[in-house]
Amino acid sequence: MLPPIILTSIISSFLLSLLALGFTLQYITLSVPNLAYGTIAFASSYVTLTMCLAKSSPYLGVPLAFVLGGGISFLLYKFMAFLRDHGISLLGLMISTLVFDLTIYGCMNIYADFIAYTFKAYTRSFTLSEMDFTFNGLPGILLVSSILSITLITIFYLILMKTKFGIAMRAVMENYSLARVEGVNVDLVLSISWFFVGGIAGIAGSLYTPSGFIWIHGLELEY
Repeated sequence: MLPPIILTSIISSFLLSLLALGFTLQYITLSVPNLAYGTIAFASSYVTLTMCLAKSSPYLGVPLAFVLGGGISFLLYKFMAFLRDHGISLLGLMISTLVFDLTIYGCMNIYADFIAYTFKAYTRSFTLSEMDFTFNGLPGILLVSSILSITLITIFYLILMKTKFGIAMRAVMENYSLARVEGVNVDLVLSISWFFVGGIAGIAGSLYTPSGFIWIHGLELEY
């Protein structure tokens, strides 16, 4: 049995690699730091909490978390594209992600109050590690996070390097204006890209709940 600190480090590394993948891609495509990316991940953790309160496995919430994270990220891209098309600077776009971040955070707190009232549960801080399964004496989150991380990174690499969509995505990354001139549907490429990487953030946030302790309002992080 590995020491808990080693297990936590390994699991966190897999989940952080997913977050880093999505954040990097979003930054490359628009050259704007997405300050709402972490909050999208934490918002998705409430999907897992809801599944557990409904007496289901926390892992059943992963697909829903992907859709939620992708949907929020897609809306954020559309918001930023609207501002960009109206001449807002890169600094203004970065500030817009902060505004979106606060909006998500407010909605997340509203939903937390709703499920607290509905399920009579404390939702400002929670851990779902006791809902996890074990495999050969190891927590299931270790197996799930490693498989999903490696699989998603491999799929992303194959899409980026081996498909026409990947070529179009790389063209947009290299030169946004030139890609549009060459006939690439830039808006479609970026919409799909932001949905995909937002879904990755949702998966990472959903898987974080079985691995550790989610805290809201500045509570301490515990394992």
